[in-house]
Amino acid sequence: MELTLSNQANAVLQQKIGAGEAFILAARNTYTQVFPCAKGSFFQIVPLIVRNQFTDRYQARIKNADFTVYTCPEDQAQLGEDLQLDYDHKLHSFTLKDEHHVLDHNIKLKNYFFS
Repeated sequence: MELTLSNQANAVLQQKIGAGEAFILAARNTYTQVFPCAKGSFFQIVPLIVRNQFTDRYQARIKNADFTVYTCPEDQAQLGEDLQLDYDHKLHSFTLKDEHHVLDHNIKLKNYFFS
């Protein structure tokens, strides 16, 4: 499984969480008990401020050249092999697609009012 970032998505993530940092791509239905979710989204990007934070559950790696990306096995089952993340500056949110369809049009970055 690999995640490709658009130039816009890459720039926003580098600005908000830092170049080369780690984050979790978490689905709303499995992380509700762990992360308060962003309103209206099925997935959420959760920056890993502490490297060992949540890594007991979120151990599945998603390949990406610029960031270390984790998910959990339950969430991984909902994702395709060829993931693409884009950013919409008007909506201040990310869009996640796989090789078949759009998975989420409104992904927010946890702890940021506007992603």
